[in-house]
Amino acid sequence: MEIEAVDKWSTPEVYPRGRPKIEVMLHTVIVILPVILVALLVWTRLAPSGTFVVMADALERSPYINRILPAERAVASVDGESVVVIDDPIYFTALVPVGEYRSAEVTLEYRNHEQLIIKLGVITDMVVNSFDLRVLENFLVDSGDWQESTVNFDITNLPRTNGTIKFILSTPGVKAGNHSVDIRRIKIAWHK
Repeated sequence: MEIEAVDKWSTPEVYPRGRPKIEVMLHTVIVILPVILVALLVWTRLAPSGTFVVMADALERSPYINRILPAERAVASVDGESVVVIDDPIYFTALVPVGEYRSAEVTLEYRNHEQLIIKLGVITDMVVNSFDLRVLENFLVDSGDWQESTVNFDITNLPRTNGTIKFILSTPGVKAGNHSVDIRRIKIAWHK
């Protein structure tokens, strides 16, 4: 007498209507999820709205905004949530995204400790070190709390090093040691 081997997974008794629904849903998710992620990344990178926004905490490294330098002038705060400016000037560089971006809207989140004038600028000529400085704040009182200020720059003719633009922060009163500025976050909105 001959015994016939039976594949229990392919017999109609086990799955009379085909594959189970959970298996079909799992395969669908595995196929569709990467497609959606790639589409979102491409959509974000192309910035069809005309604006590409990047943000970085002052103590963290970001793909688009480098940390504040020189390190001996901008030290980590005691609580570890910000950079304390203890000498003037400081700078950071930002990578301009691929595309025809014409302006940068730079927002700093900071706390002012009796520093009268704060200026933010961009380097306009690397050979002679000339800057386009704009007044970020000019208060006569200590604001004490975290605040935000924004400055706009035309970036069409600015010099770039490896696709980056150099931003300068000038706080001349900190040199005397009587004042300080804490920087918590930098946000840049690049506009086409």
